[in-house]
Amino acid sequence: MDSAVPIALGSVIAFFSVPVLWIVTSHQRKVAEIIHRGQSNASDTNVLAGEMKELRQAVNQQTIAMDTLSSESARPYRSPLLGKRSAHVFQKIIS
Repeated sequence: MDSAVPIALGSVIAFFSVPVLWIVTSHQRKVAEIIHRGQSNASDTNVLAGEMKELRQAVNQQTIAMDTLSSESARPYRSPLLGKRSAHVFQKIIS
C-alpha cells in the first residue's frame, strides 16, 4: 500500500503536467511570433514616420502659402492707372 501512493501521486502529476506544458509551449510560440513580427514591422514604422514628416512639411508650406495669399488679398486694390484719390473712390465703389 505504501508503494501505491507515490505511483498514484506521480501519475496524477504527470496527467496534469501534460496540458500545462502544452499551454506554456503554445504561449512561448505565440510570444516568439509577436516579437518576430515586431522586428519586421520596425522598418515599416520608419518608412511611415518619414512619410508623415514629408506630409507635415507639405501642409505647413501650403498653410504659409494660403496665409500669404489671404494677407495679399486683404490689401485694397490700387490701380496703377488711377491716382491715389481716384483709387480710394474706386475701392469704395467696388465694396
